[in-house]
Amino acid sequence: MKMLPVHCCCTPDKRLGWVPVGESYRIGPIRFMTERPSWAFDPAKWVLTLEEPRHNPPRYNPPRYIETEVARLTLSRGGDTIIAVNSNDYPIEEWRKVRGFIEDREQQL
Repeated sequence: MKMLPVHCCCTPDKRLGWVPVGESYRIGPIRFMTERPSWAFDPAKWVLTLEEPRHNPPRYNPPRYIETEVARLTLSRGGDTIIAVNSNDYPIEEWRKVRGFIEDREQQL
């Protein structure tokens, strides 16, 4: 699996970490799942209302994603151009939820 760096959208020299993108990535839109879909039952409601489960259907929690792009970024140090994932203003806490994300221990500036 190919890994690309995730760089801050405001400060391209700041790398947040690395994310798996698969072998056939390309420049353009990409999204990463941060939460899987699930069904949630509310057992407290059953106890308080004594309703049968069939009258209290489970709640569907849809998947959540980070919507961003793979782009060419120019670093201010040396003017190098790299291919990276733009953080798109998502905080590091959201990136940590992406399966396979590896956070940089030393965030460069």
